[in-house]
Amino acid sequence: MGANLVAGPRRRGLELADAVADRWMGGDRDGNPHVTPTVTRETLRRHRQEADRGLRETLVGLFAVVSQHRRLMPDGLTGVAEDVEEPFRARVEGMVRALREDPAFEPAQGLAALSSSLSAAGQARTKTLLRPAQVQALVLGRHLARLDIREHSARIGEAVAFLFAQIGMRDHRALDEAGRRERLCAELTTSRPMLGGRHHGGRDLPDDVAAVLGPYFVLRD
Repeated sequence: MGANLVAGPRRRGLELADAVADRWMGGDRDGNPHVTPTVTRETLRRHRQEADRGLRETLVGLFAVVSQHRRLMPDGLTGVAEDVEEPFRARVEGMVRALREDPAFEPAQGLAALSSSLSAAGQARTKTLLRPAQVQALVLGRHLARLDIREHSARIGEAVAFLFAQIGMRDHRALDEAGRRERLCAELTTSRPMLGGRHHGGRDLPDDVAAVLGPYFVLRD
């Protein structure tokens, strides 16, 4: 997987919208009762942990090679305080700190800005130094992989039919495919949609419905 993801961007620039890593382990519940919402939550936590670990290692490695003193740079390229002697290193250090302290931080934008600054400062090795880190940040990010959430279609249909029944709508399974799609899309645009929380009307959901909806509550959280 890694070779394909890196080779493509090198041929086509950093147009990576079509590059994504997929995994199903920890999310595929179709025929596997052991993949509970708890397992899905732990899978997502480990994905985040591994993605952050990989980014941190990459940024620490980058810190070691972007050592250019301020006096060798054109004005306006540093992006940090004037008393910092090695601004590029300071910017990488800031990304490492943000990775540790800010759950919403995504390093791709900072790496792109750093790449532009390094090029403008005459760093001939900019592509060699920054390209792997940029690919990693864009493709794997802080999520590592897109997790497929799968369930048997019949079980999903039963759970959705239950939810529709709670709001006084007839079973969507009697409709053709176009009708089912229209009904579901219309419901998802409402403020409900279908169920406002883990329970309906203060009552626990039936076990079979709760089992289907559980992973989606995890994703919402």
